[in-house]
Amino acid sequence: MALPFRGRPFDGVLAALVLDNLSRADCAQAVRALSTVVRAGTRGFFVFNPVLTPAELAAIPEDNPTKGCMHVVYEEHELATCLTGWSVMRYGSSAERFRLIEATFPG
Repeated sequence: MALPFRGRPFDGVLAALVLDNLSRADCAQAVRALSTVVRAGTRGFFVFNPVLTPAELAAIPEDNPTKGCMHVVYEEHELATCLTGWSVMRYGSSAERFRLIEATFPG
């Protein structure tokens, strides 16, 4: 959340399966922090976990170490709001149902 970079040094972002492992409040804070270290026009690629049905969640084995800590499930309508300050250019999903967002940071 407190990134050690100064002067907006980055012009590209890849956040794969990171933001949806944060609470909604922490996700918003992380995106705000990210926005302070990127240049205007930065292109970002963001990958979110699939939305799992209750049956799919229940089927995750109890001994899976990520069962209780992953899958802050962002519904489809929430994804764009996760990226406040970014302009979503393209949205899609993979065969495995991962949600893929390409966005730019206008500055």
